[in-house]
Amino acid sequence: MKSANVFFSRAQGHVEMVLEIDCETVARTSSPESIVMELQIREVRELHIEGKFSTYLPTSEKALTAAAEIPFTEMLSVLRLLAACSYMGEFPSIAQPERRKKPKADGCSPSSTD
Repeated sequence: MKSANVFFSRAQGHVEMVLEIDCETVARTSSPESIVMELQIREVRELHIEGKFSTYLPTSEKALTAAAEIPFTEMLSVLRLLAACSYMGEFPSIAQPERRKKPKADGCSPSSTD
């Protein structure tokens, strides 16, 4: 089962979330929805937040309530992220890009009239 870590920092007046998977930074954003998308695409099932809290994905109201009792550095951002994770589905909401072969031009103009 894949797991990920999220850490929070403040930069230029806004909160930034850093998503790490296998000790590698894969996303740095202020959008919880972007983090959720990365979690879905990478099929992550366990989320660790600042080393203080862990939950399985998708999250539940119970996890949100439990997290509200923990003194995170950026409480509102943590709760927004967990709320977004509750809407996370089993499969990515964005499909992988299609790899269809484009038809070759045959040299005939389809708009030519006689």
